[in-house]
Amino acid sequence: MIDTMTQWFLHHQQLAGYLEPIMQRFKPAWRAGFYRAEVACIEPINEKYLELWLAPESTWPIHKAGQHLELTVEMNGQLRTRVFTIASSPEQYRASGLVRLLIRTHELGRFTPHLTTYLASESWCNISAPQGTFLFPQRKMGSTLMIAGGSGITPFLAMLSQHLSEACNPVKLIYIARTGEHLAEKELNALAARFAHFSYFPIGRAEFKPLTHYLNDLDAPVVFCCGPQAVMEQVATQSLAANVTYFDEPFGLATHINMAERTEHVVKVAHNQYAVDNQRSLLDQLEQQHVSVRRGCGMGICHQCQCVKKQGLVRDMRTGALSDAGESLIQLCVVQAVTDVEIAL
Repeated sequence: MIDTMTQWFLHHQQLAGYLEPIMQRFKPAWRAGFYRAEVACIEPINEKYLELWLAPESTWPIHKAGQHLELTVEMNGQLRTRVFTIASSPEQYRASGLVRLLIRTHELGRFTPHLTTYLASESWCNISAPQGTFLFPQRKMGSTLMIAGGSGITPFLAMLSQHLSEACNPVKLIYIARTGEHLAEKELNALAARFAHFSYFPIGRAEFKPLTHYLNDLDAPVVFCCGPQAVMEQVATQSLAANVTYFDEPFGLATHINMAERTEHVVKVAHNQYAVDNQRSLLDQLEQQHVSVRRGCGMGICHQCQCVKKQGLVRDMRTGALSDAGESLIQLCVVQAVTDVEIAL
C-alpha cells in the first residue's frame, strides 16, 4: 500500500527509492528493486563481441541454464537496460560466484558500444533476477538437436555445460554464423572431445540445409532453436512438418508490421508534436527526434519505456493487437502509431 501511494503522489516507484543516495554511499549501485553486481572482467572477444563476467550480490537467485537477465548501467546520468542470455551454467556460478555474458556490440547503438567505457573491473552495475523459460527439460527424453544463429549460441553454452554430463542420448549442435564469427569454438570443441554423445557443426548461413538433413540420424529428437527471426521461423515450420517437438528463444523483437502500407501520423508530447510513421516503434522514432524518453530492453520485457497514452490508436508490434482510442498504459518500444497519438512521458 505504501509503495502504491508512493507511485500516486511521488516520483519513485517505491518508497525505498528515496534512500538510494544514502545507501549508495555505502553500497555502490544500490537501487530499490535491483540486484547489485560487481564487474569481475570485461574484455573484447573480437571486433563485434565482448565478454563480461559479473559477481552478483549474495541474495541474487541462482539462474537455470538457458535463462536471461536485464543488465542496467548508468550512462551519462541515465539508467539504460538491455536483456542478455547468461552464457554460463548454474554449476559454474556455484563454483566461482560469477556469471558470464557474451554481448554483441552494435556500432551505432546507445548501450553496447559504451559498455567498456562505463564498466571497468571492480565497478558496479545492476541486474535483474533470472528470467525466461527456454530451459533444457528435466524429464528423460530422446536425442536433442540444437540450432543456434549468431549470438543465439549463448543459452546453449549454458545448457551444454550444465546438462551434457547428465545426458546419455545424442546431442547435436548446428551453429550458424559468418566465417570467423563463431563464438566459444575452443569451448565447444573441448565439449565434443570430452563427450562422445555430443557433436558440434559450425556452418555458414548458406550451408544450412533443410531440417530433415540434421534429423536423419537422431532418434525421437527434440529441436531447440535460438537466433535471428528468419532462422527460427524456418526451423519452426520444418519442425512442425516433421512432427517433432520444438522450442525456441527469440532475442529480438518479432514484428507484425505490414511494410507495404506506410502511413504517417503525429505524436503529441506536452506542447510539442513529432512526425512518425507506422514502420518503426514509437521509441525509435522519438529517440531519433531527440525526445527524452527512457529506453530499456527494447523488446517489451522490462517495461522501462512504459508511459500513458492519452488518446489515439497504437498497434502492438508483437501481436498485431490494436489498443482502444482512450487512455491506457503502453510500452513505447513495442508499439507503432496507427492514428495521431498523444502521450504523457
